Amino acid sequence: MIGSFLCEFQCYWNIVNQGIVLDDTPVQAAPEKFVAAKYSTGKRELSDSMKQKIRAEYESFGGGPDKPLPTNYFLNIIIIIGVLAILTSLLGNY
Repeated sequence: MIGSFLCEFQCYWNIVNQGIVLDDTPVQAAPEKFVAAKYSTGKRELSDSMKQKIRAEYESFGGGPDKPLPTNYFLNIIIIIGVLAILTSLLGNY
């Protein structure tokens, strides 16, 4: 009685540890390592129309063909929002 129980337990243990495979397809090798260079298109030059659009946008922010922007507007906006958030948290808790 104990022997048959041990045999059933051992058979069950082998099935649990090894698993049951229902798929008859052969086991595949490890997948190929991803290499980004295979999928990139390489460096391309911007078209003249795109260069003109970028130059016009740059000049609308205050830049010029021979001078850089006087300040970083995006950084200034982030700093102002951060200061307002800190002031709101300090003064808003009465």
